[in-house]
Amino acid sequence: MQRQIAKRKLDELNRLVLPKEVNASLNLKEKTVFNIYLDDDAGSIILIPDHENAGCILCGDTGSELLELGKQEICINCAKKINHLMEQTATK
Repeated sequence: MQRQIAKRKLDELNRLVLPKEVNASLNLKEKTVFNIYLDDDAGSIILIPDHENAGCILCGDTGSELLELGKQEICINCAKKINHLMEQTATK
């Protein structure tokens, strides 16, 4: 079902800001990765959140190498921070 939530203009860099209502209803977080599709027949853009490749579950980083942690992924930087915390805890 389609429904209009709001009207938005592209800014000078051709960016579009999603309304808070969209983020809340779809549970979108900062740095959510989207698959972008064009429907040439309808002249529409389709944005689908890519929850399979959403990036690091701790910081949302999608640019770094990701490590599997169960069914989720964390980036190298967060893994290093966790390792550092574990070392600090072990020495106490």
